[in-house]
Amino acid sequence: MELTSNLQNDVEFSKQGDIAAFERLIKSTQNMVSSIALAIVKDFHQSEDITQQVFISTWKNIKSLKNNSSFLPWIRQATRNTAFNALRANKSTTTLSDAESEQLLLQLCNHDLTHEEQVLLKEKNSILNSFLEKLPDDSRDVVLLYYREEQSTQHVATLLEISPENVRQKLTRARRLLKDELLSSFGKVIFSTAPSATFTALVMASLGHSGKAAAATAASHVIATKQTSLLGKFSMLLSGAMLGATLGALATYLGTKPALKRMTEEKDKQKLIKHRNQTIVWVILSGLALVGAYEFGTTYLIIGTYIVFAIGLYYFNKRTSVHIINSLYNNRRLSDKESRRKKIEQACGHWGLIIGVGSGFAGLIVGLINSGQLVL
Repeated sequence: MELTSNLQNDVEFSKQGDIAAFERLIKSTQNMVSSIALAIVKDFHQSEDITQQVFISTWKNIKSLKNNSSFLPWIRQATRNTAFNALRANKSTTTLSDAESEQLLLQLCNHDLTHEEQVLLKEKNSILNSFLEKLPDDSRDVVLLYYREEQSTQHVATLLEISPENVRQKLTRARRLLKDELLSSFGKVIFSTAPSATFTALVMASLGHSGKAAAATAASHVIATKQTSLLGKFSMLLSGAMLGATLGALATYLGTKPALKRMTEEKDKQKLIKHRNQTIVWVILSGLALVGAYEFGTTYLIIGTYIVFAIGLYYFNKRTSVHIINSLYNNRRLSDKESRRKKIEQACGHWGLIIGVGSGFAGLIVGLINSGQLVL
């Protein structure tokens, strides 16, 4: 895996005193460390203190790690030990009733609140305590990390070194214990409490590095966050559904070129170009619709959008195929060779489209399952 390979390289460089490599280690694992800590102590501020302690201790002791591939289990165990020690030292917690916690969660996710009100509500650590208490002990870190890693089942599995199936089972168990809409709102709260670049800067400052550099990093994070949101939306258009749509449009364009060369009538060529352009527009618009469904819709909206895309694609391609066959063979009496060629072209076009659409749908379902959005 690329993640574990990069981690091992950074571990080796950190052993040699490379502070930049250790900063990359922090950024790669801070969600995991803070999630494990929060799952144990069930207090947001205390979990951040524990996370900071763990990284400071890791920097001091990383040279004692003999096997670089053991870094993840090593830091996970260090986090658990530190969290349980903190828990024994401070056993006082405040819990809310189910009705109070649900009401507080709805308020916290209400974007109409003023900034001051949201800050006050975020100080209510009891909301995290209340919801974490409802989850099984062995599922808390998985649920926390899942939402902090932007709902990537594979990333959670890699960091915790468990199977993706195990991650999905624990998420399913959580969904059964909590109402779906409540868990979704809870996920927003979890994501909002994930360590940021500011936290990384503070840890680096704690290691004895420039306070000015840490402050600059923290300040630049505020600006970078706004820029990243715009860049993220742009990069989203270049990945996933839009990448597939772009390739599909390119394939449509290139696929009609041989037929255009073989056509003799100008009106047939113009009609084929018109059909081709309409198909390309449909593919691009469908790609944008899929991006929107992924970003803002539900799992069933994503699947429904793909089905509409597939139906439209079948229609446009069928219409184009019929036009090509009629134009090239002109409904005339064909020789045996031409007849066989016509049948082969029709079969290739028909089954190629069905296999392509079917493969795309299978890939869509696998992707939704791996991301945890679809649980079978």
